[in-house]
Amino acid sequence: MPIPPDIPRQKTLILDLNGVLCKIERSATALRQAKDLGWPVLGSWTTWVVPRSGLREFLEQVLELFCVIIWTSRIERNTELVLEALESAGCLPPGVKSGEACRIWNQSHCDKVEGVSKDGIPILMKDFATLEFWNISTRDVLMIDDSPEKGMTNFPYSTLYPPTFTPLVTSPDDDTYLNSKLLPWLKGWGKSVKVTRNYVEEWYSVIGCRNPLYMLVDMFSPVSQTVQSILWRYIPSRERKLLFNKNCTKEPASPPTVDPPGPSMKSKKKHK
Repeated sequence: MPIPPDIPRQKTLILDLNGVLCKIERSATALRQAKDLGWPVLGSWTTWVVPRSGLREFLEQVLELFCVIIWTSRIERNTELVLEALESAGCLPPGVKSGEACRIWNQSHCDKVEGVSKDGIPILMKDFATLEFWNISTRDVLMIDDSPEKGMTNFPYSTLYPPTFTPLVTSPDDDTYLNSKLLPWLKGWGKSVKVTRNYVEEWYSVIGCRNPLYMLVDMFSPVSQTVQSILWRYIPSRERKLLFNKNCTKEPASPPTVDPPGPSMKSKKKHK
């Protein structure tokens, strides 16, 4: 029996690891700076982990509200090391590291795409087509990732791009983003009956997230043939002018210089 349109559906939340839930760092100088600011530095190998303030409390809340997937582009062994460090410090709720409380996906779940980035390094993309194997409807999926290229094969407003967690510029007491901004926003999304991409398009900016289309323009301009072939399939027609020319043909458009603040024009008119 179909779900009535006025009843919120079960939603899937995909969380990036590095840059959203924690910071993975190799630089000895950066580690010293983080320690000077009062951050706990975890790990005992060449890669160290700085957990985000309120991480455990945040995960406890979202695990109750959503089907959660922690999806990182790191290889499986490195992912395990990071989760072990976080668990040993009490930063993870029970069952997270083992995959019992949520799914843990790594680089093997990503798609490697060549010839996309300006520096020639392959990009590991988190394509929502992977979700179809698990019978997860992309209508009700939201990914939170600080790297716009990771989600460029998905609908633009199916991902939130929050500011990257940088423990070198803030102290643990000042980093309240997870529980004071992101969590209340997610609770509102969870109660909404709107399709996720429509909800995100309207409200992404109120918690300091960036417009994914403008980020892609800045990252991939001029737009290469490979990027064109990917984006042309997924960018809605009304937004193509941002990445292509005014006639919406596959010619690169001039990138905008300013990311306009606030919700889309459509939502501004609606809320006047």
